[in-house]
Amino acid sequence: MGKKKAAEGPNKSELIRAYKAENPNAKPKEIVEALGKQGITVTPQTVSTVLTNAKKKGDAVGNGGKQGKRRGRKPNATANVAADLGNALEAVIAAGRLLRAAGSAEQAKAIIDRLGQETHG
Repeated sequence: MGKKKAAEGPNKSELIRAYKAENPNAKPKEIVEALGKQGITVTPQTVSTVLTNAKKKGDAVGNGGKQGKRRGRKPNATANVAADLGNALEAVIAAGRLLRAAGSAEQAKAIIDRLGQETHG
């Protein structure tokens, strides 16, 4: 079966885009009403689809299909920061315990040096 021939008369999509270009703040229902007064029958869903596709293709009513950069933190960024802070806090607490147990910074350093020699040598 062959393709249907296009209906004679104006292209509805072009009329929708043209109306939107002249009336940038018009909502789909307003466009349906305005075109209805001209004898053109379209649904609000059709208008929305035509305008969305025009935006994606970069027609005059759209922004060239460009996606804006998303602002703010990346997903899970706060979870990673919290985990890093938690690990750092644990290390500080452990260092404080070592200092109290050793009695002085010099003795704590000596303990750390001995542990480093045992694990590497």
